Amino acid sequence: MTAEPDVKIDADATKYADLIERNETRRVQQLNAEQRLYEAKRKERANGHAFELPEESDGKREALPMIFARDVLGVPESPPQIVEDLICRGETGLVWGEPEAGKSTCALHLAACVATGTPFLGQRTVRCGVLYVAPEAAGVRQRLHALMRHYGHDDMPLAIVPASIDLFAGVVDVDRIVDAAHTLEEQTGVEVGLIIIDTLAMSIGDADENASRDMGKVLRNLQNIAQAARAATLAVHHATKNARGEYRGSSAIRGAIDVEIEVTLDEAVGVRVLTVRKQRDLGTTGRKFAAKFVPFEIGVDQWGKPQTASVIESADAPLPGPRTPKVTGPKLSRHAKNALSIFDELFAAKAEVLAETSIAPRGVKGVKLDDWRARYYHRFATEATDDPKEAKNRREAKRKEFDRARDDLYAENILRANGVHAWRMGRTKPDA
Repeated sequence: MTAEPDVKIDADATKYADLIERNETRRVQQLNAEQRLYEAKRKERANGHAFELPEESDGKREALPMIFARDVLGVPESPPQIVEDLICRGETGLVWGEPEAGKSTCALHLAACVATGTPFLGQRTVRCGVLYVAPEAAGVRQRLHALMRHYGHDDMPLAIVPASIDLFAGVVDVDRIVDAAHTLEEQTGVEVGLIIIDTLAMSIGDADENASRDMGKVLRNLQNIAQAARAATLAVHHATKNARGEYRGSSAIRGAIDVEIEVTLDEAVGVRVLTVRKQRDLGTTGRKFAAKFVPFEIGVDQWGKPQTASVIESADAPLPGPRTPKVTGPKLSRHAKNALSIFDELFAAKAEVLAETSIAPRGVKGVKLDDWRARYYHRFATEATDDPKEAKNRREAKRKEFDRARDDLYAENILRANGVHAWRMGRTKPDA
Protein backbone atom coordinates (compact mmCIF):
# COMPACT_ATOMS: atom_id res chain seq x y z
CA MET A 1 0.00 0.00 0.00
CA THR A 2 1.38 3.40 -0.92
CA ALA A 3 1.55 6.20 1.68
CA GLU A 4 -1.07 8.92 1.51
CA PRO A 5 0.35 12.02 -0.18
CA ASP A 6 -0.68 14.30 2.68
CA VAL A 7 1.25 12.40 5.36
CA LYS A 8 3.61 14.87 7.02
CA ILE A 9 7.35 14.29 7.00
CA ASP A 10 7.55 15.21 10.69
CA ALA A 11 5.23 12.34 11.57
CA ASP A 12 7.36 9.93 9.55
CA ALA A 13 10.52 11.15 11.25
CA THR A 14 8.89 10.72 14.68
CA LYS A 15 7.80 7.21 13.77
CA TYR A 16 11.36 6.41 12.66
CA ALA A 17 12.82 7.86 15.89
CA ASP A 18 10.42 5.70 17.96
CA LEU A 19 11.48 2.63 15.99
CA ILE A 20 15.15 3.39 16.55
CA GLU A 21 14.50 3.80 20.28
CA ARG A 22 12.80 0.41 20.44
CA ASN A 23 15.69 -1.18 18.54
CA GLU A 24 18.18 0.34 20.95
CA THR A 25 16.21 -1.00 23.90
CA ARG A 26 16.37 -4.46 22.35
CA ARG A 27 20.13 -4.01 21.85
CA VAL A 28 20.69 -3.22 25.54
CA GLN A 29 18.54 -6.23 26.49
CA GLN A 30 20.64 -8.38 24.16
CA LEU A 31 23.85 -7.09 25.74
CA ASN A 32 22.49 -7.95 29.20
CA ALA A 33 21.61 -11.46 28.01
CA GLU A 34 25.08 -11.91 26.56
CA GLN A 35 26.57 -10.78 29.86
CA ARG A 36 24.56 -13.41 31.76
CA LEU A 37 25.75 -15.99 29.24
CA TYR A 38 29.35 -14.90 29.72
CA GLU A 39 29.06 -15.13 33.53
CA ALA A 40 27.52 -18.61 33.28
CA LYS A 41 30.37 -19.81 31.07
CA ARG A 42 32.91 -18.32 33.46
CA LYS A 43 31.36 -20.17 36.41
CA GLU A 44 31.32 -23.36 34.36
CA ARG A 45 35.06 -23.11 33.73
CA ALA A 46 35.70 -22.36 37.41
CA ASN A 47 33.55 -25.18 38.84
CA GLY A 48 34.01 -27.81 36.15
CA HIS A 49 30.23 -28.27 35.73
CA ALA A 50 28.28 -28.68 32.54
CA PHE A 51 27.16 -25.39 31.06
CA GLU A 52 23.52 -24.39 31.46
CA LEU A 53 21.70 -21.31 30.29
CA PRO A 54 20.88 -18.79 33.04
CA GLU A 55 17.33 -19.01 34.39
CA GLU A 56 16.58 -15.53 33.01
CA SER A 57 16.80 -16.83 29.43
CA ASP A 58 13.85 -18.75 28.00
CA GLY A 59 15.94 -19.99 25.04
CA LYS A 60 13.74 -18.20 22.49
CA ARG A 61 15.33 -16.28 19.65
CA GLU A 62 14.30 -12.65 19.38
CA ALA A 63 13.07 -11.50 15.98
CA LEU A 64 15.40 -9.20 14.06
CA PRO A 65 14.37 -5.53 14.01
CA MET A 66 13.32 -4.08 10.65
CA ILE A 67 12.96 -0.55 9.27
CA PHE A 68 10.55 -0.34 6.36
CA ALA A 69 11.21 1.93 3.40
CA ARG A 70 7.98 3.84 3.99
CA ASP A 71 9.23 4.85 7.46
CA VAL A 72 12.40 6.68 6.40
CA LEU A 73 10.88 9.67 4.61
CA GLY A 74 12.28 12.90 5.90
CA VAL A 75 15.11 11.24 7.84
CA PRO A 76 18.51 12.96 7.35
CA GLU A 77 20.99 11.21 5.06
CA SER A 78 23.62 10.98 7.77
CA PRO A 79 23.61 10.76 11.60
CA PRO A 80 23.72 13.99 13.60
CA GLN A 81 27.23 15.47 13.66
CA ILE A 82 28.88 16.29 16.97
CA VAL A 83 31.99 17.76 15.30
CA GLU A 84 31.40 19.53 12.02
CA ASP A 85 32.62 17.50 9.01
CA LEU A 86 34.49 15.08 11.30
CA ILE A 87 32.44 12.94 13.68
CA CYS A 88 28.82 11.79 13.83
CA ARG A 89 26.90 10.43 16.79
CA GLY A 90 27.03 6.62 16.90
CA GLU A 91 30.17 6.27 14.76
CA THR A 92 33.26 4.29 15.72
CA GLY A 93 36.76 5.35 14.80
CA LEU A 94 40.45 5.85 15.56
CA VAL A 95 42.70 8.76 16.43
CA TRP A 96 46.14 7.41 15.66
CA GLY A 97 49.75 8.35 15.10
CA GLU A 98 53.37 7.66 15.92
CA PRO A 99 54.84 8.04 19.42
CA GLU A 100 55.23 11.71 20.38
CA ALA A 101 52.88 12.79 17.56
CA GLY A 102 50.44 14.07 20.17
CA LYS A 103 47.47 11.81 19.49
CA SER A 104 46.34 11.58 23.14
CA THR A 105 46.70 15.34 23.59
CA CYS A 106 44.60 15.91 20.47
CA ALA A 107 42.00 13.37 21.61
CA LEU A 108 41.62 15.04 25.00
CA HIS A 109 41.38 18.49 23.38
CA LEU A 110 38.64 17.10 21.13
CA ALA A 111 36.87 15.75 24.23
CA ALA A 112 37.05 19.12 26.01
CA CYS A 113 35.77 20.99 22.96
CA VAL A 114 32.75 18.69 22.66
CA ALA A 115 32.07 18.88 26.40
CA THR A 116 32.01 22.69 26.27
CA GLY A 117 30.52 23.16 22.80
CA THR A 118 33.53 25.18 21.63
CA PRO A 119 35.06 24.83 18.13
CA PHE A 120 37.65 22.12 17.56
CA LEU A 121 40.36 23.54 15.29
CA GLY A 122 37.79 25.80 13.67
CA GLN A 123 35.08 23.12 13.35
CA ARG A 124 31.81 23.70 15.19
CA THR A 125 30.75 21.21 17.87
CA VAL A 126 27.51 20.18 19.56
CA ARG A 127 27.82 20.23 23.35
CA CYS A 128 27.61 16.70 24.75
CA GLY A 129 28.83 14.77 27.74
CA VAL A 130 32.16 12.98 27.19
CA LEU A 131 33.51 9.81 28.81
CA TYR A 132 37.31 9.41 28.57
CA VAL A 133 38.55 5.90 29.42
CA ALA A 134 42.27 6.05 30.30
CA PRO A 135 44.02 3.42 32.45
CA GLU A 136 47.06 5.70 32.65
CA ALA A 137 45.09 8.66 33.96
CA ALA A 138 47.86 10.75 35.56
CA GLY A 139 48.93 12.44 32.31
CA VAL A 140 45.31 12.87 31.23
CA ARG A 141 44.43 14.62 34.50
CA GLN A 142 47.35 17.02 34.08
CA ARG A 143 46.39 17.88 30.50
CA LEU A 144 42.73 18.33 31.45
CA HIS A 145 43.81 20.58 34.34
CA ALA A 146 45.80 22.71 31.88
CA LEU A 147 42.91 22.82 29.38
CA MET A 148 40.38 23.94 31.97
CA ARG A 149 42.62 26.67 33.36
CA HIS A 150 43.82 27.83 29.95
CA TYR A 151 40.29 28.25 28.60
CA GLY A 152 38.74 29.45 31.88
CA HIS A 153 36.41 26.52 32.61
CA ASP A 154 35.73 25.46 36.19
CA ASP A 155 33.57 22.49 35.19
CA MET A 156 32.40 20.58 32.14
CA PRO A 157 30.35 17.38 31.53
CA LEU A 158 33.44 15.22 31.12
CA ALA A 159 34.57 12.28 33.24
CA ILE A 160 37.78 10.28 33.19
CA VAL A 161 37.56 6.52 33.83
CA PRO A 162 40.99 5.60 35.33
CA ALA A 163 40.53 1.85 34.89
CA SER A 164 41.54 -0.91 32.52
CA ILE A 165 38.90 -2.52 30.34
CA ASP A 166 38.86 -5.65 28.20
CA LEU A 167 36.85 -5.47 24.99
CA PHE A 168 37.92 -8.97 23.95
CA ALA A 169 36.86 -11.13 26.92
CA GLY A 170 33.13 -10.49 26.52
CA VAL A 171 30.47 -7.86 27.01
CA VAL A 172 30.98 -7.24 30.72
CA ASP A 173 33.07 -4.12 30.14
CA VAL A 174 30.71 -2.98 27.39
CA ASP A 175 27.96 -2.75 30.00
CA ARG A 176 30.31 -1.09 32.49
CA ILE A 177 31.16 1.65 30.00
CA VAL A 178 27.51 2.18 29.04
CA ASP A 179 26.59 2.33 32.74
CA ALA A 180 29.36 4.89 33.33
CA ALA A 181 27.97 6.99 30.48
CA HIS A 182 24.50 6.88 32.04
CA THR A 183 25.96 7.86 35.44
CA LEU A 184 27.68 10.84 33.81
CA GLU A 185 24.36 11.88 32.26
CA GLU A 186 22.59 11.60 35.62
CA GLN A 187 25.29 13.62 37.42
CA THR A 188 25.54 16.42 34.83
CA GLY A 189 22.14 16.46 33.12
CA VAL A 190 23.92 16.41 29.73
CA GLU A 191 23.50 13.53 27.28
CA VAL A 192 26.74 11.73 26.48
CA GLY A 193 27.71 12.03 22.82
CA LEU A 194 31.38 11.01 22.77
CA ILE A 195 33.37 8.16 24.36
CA ILE A 196 37.15 7.98 23.92
CA ILE A 197 39.24 4.93 24.82
CA ASP A 198 42.96 5.66 25.30
CA THR A 199 44.49 3.37 24.10
CA LEU A 200 43.08 0.53 21.98
CA ALA A 201 46.12 -1.67 22.66
CA MET A 202 45.55 -1.45 26.43
CA SER A 203 41.86 -2.30 26.10
CA ILE A 204 41.86 -5.58 24.16
CA GLY A 205 43.09 -7.98 26.85
CA ASP A 206 44.61 -11.14 25.36
CA ALA A 207 43.47 -10.43 21.81
CA ASP A 208 46.02 -10.58 18.98
CA GLU A 209 45.67 -7.19 17.29
CA ASN A 210 46.94 -8.74 14.03
CA ALA A 211 44.26 -11.46 13.99
CA SER A 212 41.05 -10.61 12.13
CA ARG A 213 38.96 -12.93 14.30
CA ASP A 214 40.17 -11.38 17.56
CA MET A 215 39.89 -7.79 16.37
CA GLY A 216 36.49 -8.49 14.85
CA LYS A 217 35.21 -9.27 18.34
CA VAL A 218 36.83 -6.11 19.76
CA LEU A 219 35.35 -3.96 16.99
CA ARG A 220 31.89 -5.42 17.51
CA ASN A 221 32.11 -4.42 21.15
CA LEU A 222 33.13 -0.89 20.15
CA GLN A 223 30.04 -0.80 17.95
CA ASN A 224 27.92 -2.19 20.80
CA ILE A 225 29.11 0.67 23.02
CA ALA A 226 28.38 3.26 20.33
CA GLN A 227 24.89 1.90 19.71
CA ALA A 228 23.89 1.32 23.34
CA ALA A 229 25.22 4.70 24.53
CA ARG A 230 24.17 6.54 21.34
CA ALA A 231 27.61 8.11 21.30
CA ALA A 232 30.54 8.33 18.92
CA THR A 233 33.16 5.92 20.24
CA LEU A 234 36.79 6.57 19.32
CA ALA A 235 39.95 4.71 20.30
CA VAL A 236 43.46 6.16 20.41
CA HIS A 237 45.82 3.84 18.52
CA HIS A 238 49.48 3.48 17.55
CA ALA A 239 51.11 3.68 14.13
CA THR A 240 53.33 0.85 12.91
CA LYS A 241 57.07 1.17 13.47
CA ASN A 242 58.12 0.69 9.85
CA ALA A 243 55.32 1.48 7.38
CA ARG A 244 54.53 5.13 6.70
CA GLY A 245 50.89 6.04 7.01
CA GLU A 246 49.71 2.77 8.55
CA TYR A 247 48.51 1.82 12.02
CA ARG A 248 49.09 -1.42 13.87
CA GLY A 249 46.80 -4.40 13.65
CA SER A 250 44.53 -6.36 11.36
CA SER A 251 43.17 -4.91 8.13
CA ALA A 252 39.71 -5.73 9.52
CA ILE A 253 39.97 -2.57 11.63
CA ARG A 254 39.82 -0.19 8.70
CA GLY A 255 36.84 -1.90 7.13
CA ALA A 256 34.81 -1.85 10.34
CA ILE A 257 35.27 1.70 11.61
CA ASP A 258 33.63 4.86 10.31
CA VAL A 259 36.27 7.53 10.88
CA GLU A 260 40.07 7.73 11.07
CA ILE A 261 42.07 10.77 12.10
CA GLU A 262 45.85 10.54 11.77
CA VAL A 263 48.01 12.85 13.88
CA THR A 264 51.50 13.65 12.60
CA LEU A 265 54.23 16.06 13.64
CA ASP A 266 55.28 18.22 10.70
CA GLU A 267 58.70 19.41 11.81
CA ALA A 268 59.10 21.61 8.71
CA VAL A 269 56.40 24.01 9.90
CA GLY A 270 56.43 23.10 13.59
CA VAL A 271 52.81 21.98 13.84
CA ARG A 272 50.76 18.86 14.33
CA VAL A 273 48.67 17.96 11.31
CA LEU A 274 45.40 16.10 11.75
CA THR A 275 44.41 14.31 8.53
CA VAL A 276 41.02 12.71 8.00
CA ARG A 277 42.02 9.38 6.51
CA LYS A 278 38.46 8.07 6.44
CA GLN A 279 34.99 9.50 6.98
CA ARG A 280 32.36 7.04 5.85
CA ASP A 281 29.29 9.27 6.15
CA LEU A 282 30.39 12.84 5.44
CA GLY A 283 32.69 12.59 2.40
CA THR A 284 35.43 14.65 4.08
CA THR A 285 38.27 12.17 3.66
CA GLY A 286 41.50 14.04 2.99
CA ARG A 287 40.68 17.16 5.01
CA LYS A 288 43.61 18.49 7.05
CA PHE A 289 43.82 20.66 10.14
CA ALA A 290 46.87 22.26 11.74
CA ALA A 291 47.40 22.53 15.49
CA LYS A 292 50.17 23.92 17.64
CA PHE A 293 50.98 22.66 21.13
CA VAL A 294 51.39 25.43 23.69
CA PRO A 295 52.97 24.62 27.10
CA PHE A 296 50.88 25.73 30.06
CA GLU A 297 52.20 25.87 33.61
CA ILE A 298 50.01 23.96 36.06
CA GLY A 299 52.16 24.07 39.21
CA VAL A 300 55.54 23.06 40.59
CA ASP A 301 57.05 19.69 41.46
CA GLN A 302 58.61 18.66 44.76
CA TRP A 303 61.83 20.43 43.76
CA GLY A 304 60.10 23.68 43.04
CA LYS A 305 60.48 23.37 39.28
CA PRO A 306 57.50 24.36 37.10
CA GLN A 307 55.25 21.60 35.77
CA THR A 308 53.66 22.10 32.37
CA ALA A 309 51.14 20.34 30.15
CA SER A 310 50.35 21.02 26.52
CA VAL A 311 47.20 22.74 25.34
CA ILE A 312 46.20 23.03 21.69
CA GLU A 313 45.49 26.03 19.53
CA SER A 314 44.71 26.27 15.84
CA ALA A 315 47.85 26.93 13.81
CA ASP A 316 48.02 29.56 11.10
CA ALA A 317 51.02 27.86 9.47
CA PRO A 318 50.36 26.52 5.94
CA LEU A 319 49.44 22.88 5.74
CA PRO A 320 51.25 20.47 3.45
CA GLY A 321 49.30 19.63 0.33
CA PRO A 322 47.17 21.65 -2.05
CA ARG A 323 46.61 24.75 0.09
CA THR A 324 49.67 26.34 -1.50
CA PRO A 325 49.05 26.09 -5.27
CA LYS A 326 51.88 24.91 -7.44
CA VAL A 327 52.26 25.88 -11.06
CA THR A 328 53.54 22.42 -11.95
CA GLY A 329 50.84 20.63 -9.97
CA PRO A 330 51.09 18.41 -6.88
CA LYS A 331 53.78 15.77 -6.47
CA LEU A 332 52.12 12.37 -6.53
CA SER A 333 53.43 8.89 -5.91
CA ARG A 334 53.62 6.43 -8.79
CA HIS A 335 50.59 4.56 -7.44
CA ALA A 336 48.58 7.78 -7.08
CA LYS A 337 49.38 8.70 -10.69
CA ASN A 338 48.29 5.23 -11.82
CA ALA A 339 45.05 5.51 -9.85
CA LEU A 340 44.34 8.95 -11.33
CA SER A 341 45.00 7.65 -14.83
CA ILE A 342 42.50 4.82 -14.27
CA PHE A 343 40.00 7.33 -12.87
CA ASP A 344 40.30 9.55 -15.95
CA GLU A 345 39.77 6.53 -18.23
CA LEU A 346 36.61 5.59 -16.37
CA PHE A 347 35.44 9.20 -16.33
CA ALA A 348 35.75 9.45 -20.10
CA ALA A 349 33.84 6.19 -20.62
CA LYS A 350 31.31 5.97 -17.77
CA ALA A 351 30.89 9.36 -16.08
CA GLU A 352 27.40 10.01 -14.79
CA VAL A 353 25.74 13.13 -13.40
CA LEU A 354 25.42 12.87 -9.62
CA ALA A 355 22.50 13.98 -7.51
CA GLU A 356 23.12 17.35 -5.90
CA THR A 357 23.90 17.13 -2.17
CA SER A 358 25.70 19.24 0.43
CA ILE A 359 28.89 17.52 -0.75
CA ALA A 360 28.37 17.06 -4.49
CA PRO A 361 27.68 20.34 -6.32
CA ARG A 362 24.98 20.67 -8.96
CA GLY A 363 25.80 19.11 -12.32
CA VAL A 364 29.03 17.41 -11.22
CA LYS A 365 29.89 14.15 -12.97
CA GLY A 366 31.62 11.23 -11.30
CA VAL A 367 32.40 7.53 -11.40
CA LYS A 368 31.56 4.76 -8.96
CA LEU A 369 34.27 4.05 -6.39
CA ASP A 370 33.76 0.29 -6.76
CA ASP A 371 34.32 0.50 -10.53
CA TRP A 372 37.47 2.56 -10.00
CA ARG A 373 38.90 0.08 -7.50
CA ALA A 374 38.01 -2.94 -9.64
CA ARG A 375 39.68 -1.52 -12.75
CA TYR A 376 42.81 -0.60 -10.77
CA TYR A 377 43.03 -4.16 -9.42
CA HIS A 378 42.60 -5.55 -12.93
CA ARG A 379 45.14 -3.20 -14.55
CA PHE A 380 47.78 -3.65 -11.85
CA ALA A 381 47.04 -7.23 -10.88
CA THR A 382 49.34 -9.06 -8.47
CA GLU A 383 51.50 -11.90 -9.73
CA ALA A 384 49.77 -15.27 -9.42
CA THR A 385 50.93 -17.75 -6.80
CA ASP A 386 49.84 -21.24 -5.71
CA ASP A 387 50.44 -20.43 -2.04
CA PRO A 388 47.05 -19.39 -0.53
CA LYS A 389 48.67 -17.46 2.30
CA GLU A 390 50.95 -15.57 -0.06
CA ALA A 391 48.04 -14.88 -2.41
CA LYS A 392 46.08 -13.39 0.50
CA ASN A 393 49.05 -11.24 1.51
CA ARG A 394 49.42 -9.93 -2.04
CA ARG A 395 45.73 -9.06 -2.28
CA GLU A 396 45.95 -7.20 1.00
CA ALA A 397 49.05 -5.31 -0.16
CA LYS A 398 47.24 -4.32 -3.36
CA ARG A 399 44.23 -3.10 -1.35
CA LYS A 400 46.45 -0.91 0.83
CA GLU A 401 48.28 0.34 -2.27
CA PHE A 402 45.03 1.54 -3.82
CA ASP A 403 43.73 3.01 -0.55
CA ARG A 404 46.90 5.07 -0.08
CA ALA A 405 46.79 6.25 -3.70
CA ARG A 406 43.12 7.22 -3.40
CA ASP A 407 43.68 9.04 -0.09
CA ASP A 408 46.63 10.95 -1.59
CA LEU A 409 44.38 12.18 -4.41
CA TYR A 410 41.76 13.26 -1.85
CA ALA A 411 44.39 15.00 0.28
CA GLU A 412 45.70 16.92 -2.73
CA ASN A 413 42.13 18.08 -3.53
CA ILE A 414 42.38 16.48 -6.98
CA LEU A 415 39.39 14.23 -6.28
CA ARG A 416 36.52 14.25 -3.85
CA ALA A 417 34.03 11.52 -2.93
CA ASN A 418 30.72 11.02 -1.17
CA GLY A 419 31.16 7.35 -0.23
CA VAL A 420 29.69 5.99 -3.50
CA HIS A 421 31.09 8.19 -6.28
CA ALA A 422 34.27 10.22 -6.82
CA TRP A 423 34.70 13.29 -9.00
CA ARG A 424 37.37 15.71 -10.17
CA MET A 425 37.91 18.94 -8.20
CA GLY A 426 39.81 20.44 -11.16
CA ARG A 427 41.59 19.55 -14.37
CA THR A 428 45.16 20.19 -13.16
CA LYS A 429 47.31 17.28 -14.20
CA PRO A 430 49.98 15.79 -11.88
CA ASP A 431 53.64 16.19 -12.66
CA ALA A 432 54.95 13.71 -15.17
